[in-house]
Amino acid sequence: ALQFDLYAVGTLNLTTTPVIPTDCAALIIASPQTDLSSTEVGIISGYLNAGGQALILADPNFPPSLNQLVNPWGVTLENGTVIDPSSNLAPRVDIPIVAQAQDSFNLPSTYFPDAIAITPAQSANANVGLRQLLMTSNSSWLERNFDPSVAPTFDANKDLKGPLNLGYLIAATAPEGATQTR
Repeated sequence: ALQFDLYAVGTLNLTTTPVIPTDCAALIIASPQTDLSSTEVGIISGYLNAGGQALILADPNFPPSLNQLVNPWGVTLENGTVIDPSSNLAPRVDIPIVAQAQDSFNLPSTYFPDAIAITPAQSANANVGLRQLLMTSNSSWLERNFDPSVAPTFDANKDLKGPLNLGYLIAATAPEGATQTR
């Protein structure tokens, strides 16, 4: 769809090309399976701090370096699997469905296999705005040790009670008197 709209879409390997092109409209980091190197985190952080845009997707058991990227923007990725007994792609309670009325953009009902939760930081950064995009139902939780061969049950001692955020729009504003370079 992006190519149909005349966007150039390509793969970027920051190990071999240690810079994000200046004409990059958005960087998509799609569920990495291995930790990003400190160099890669630095390059991506620099791009974001200069006004770049990114879509960061994560599956359960994501590499810790993803939180190095998102924590400065006021959110934390929570490891585990979202379980939603009242809104799911039956019979899979680990595939939550976000109903149209629950999201912020009136998207059609959408299901999210391998969803994780995203929590806002305790203290807000005045230069960062967060907008919840997708939320699970009140009966959901983040199962910390999900085993698909065992029926999940909520454990208040280790699991995170819902409703849970599955997506955020994060917008940075330049500090007063500063200008963004992107």
